[in-house]
Amino acid sequence: MSPDDKHLITAHRNLLIKQWDNWREWPNEPFSHSQKTSKCTRTWKAIHTAPIQFMCFDPTSTLLATASSDYTTKIWDTEAQYCTHNLKGALGIVKCVRFHPLIEKVQQCITGSEDGKLRVYDLNRSEMIVSLEGHFSSITCFEYINYDDDSSLNYNYLISSSRDKVMIVWSLLNYSKLYTIPIYEAVESFLVIENTLTAGRHFITMGNEGVLKLWDGKQSKCIFKQKDSLKIENIRKTDAAMQQCIIQSLFIKKVKKLISMIIIALRIS
Repeated sequence: MSPDDKHLITAHRNLLIKQWDNWREWPNEPFSHSQKTSKCTRTWKAIHTAPIQFMCFDPTSTLLATASSDYTTKIWDTEAQYCTHNLKGALGIVKCVRFHPLIEKVQQCITGSEDGKLRVYDLNRSEMIVSLEGHFSSITCFEYINYDDDSSLNYNYLISSSRDKVMIVWSLLNYSKLYTIPIYEAVESFLVIENTLTAGRHFITMGNEGVLKLWDGKQSKCIFKQKDSLKIENIRKTDAAMQQCIIQSLFIKKVKKLISMIIIALRIS
């Protein structure tokens, strides 16, 4: 979904990308008879040779990045309707991609892949600037941040998560690792708390323990841990082999709600 709420884009296993309209015109009542049917207004080929794993819009809602299992990331101009960049270099499935928050000022995007590396690309030159190495498992999520000692608000720092049970804070000024935060679980997603007083310091992690955790990154300390729901507690009491894991999350800024997708699986020893 684009930041301006005008475009809803879906990627499909048949390597097609679709753009949908009318979804914003739905009424507040979920079962209202006046609800309109969303309409696919555009379909195009992804040009990838394997399914798309992740998609992301830039802050202007003009550029769309598609990260794929074919080890490449492609960038699309959704208004002019053509592919502008084909970013290569990953040695594994590309799991996530982000544009620089100040894209009109800094023409940059970063990808995270299954080989445990973050790659920084200069979109003006269509080439990779540097590969950030520090994780030992698949990159699952990362975000540009304003670190708490940076008053410029230029998003010169990055925080990343992986299934290697640590998170790393990076400096994009000299492309170096600042420090590592031990999380003690495989992190699938996280949310940085947007607060100008503690920018980039507090974040919520979601991982294979299946609960939300609030961290103080500066102290590398978990300061709050969500309790299991009564339903999950009852399941665990009856079957100790059951395990829950949060695999994906979405934060909706307008209503300040965090949506998480949880799977419950049987642990086989």
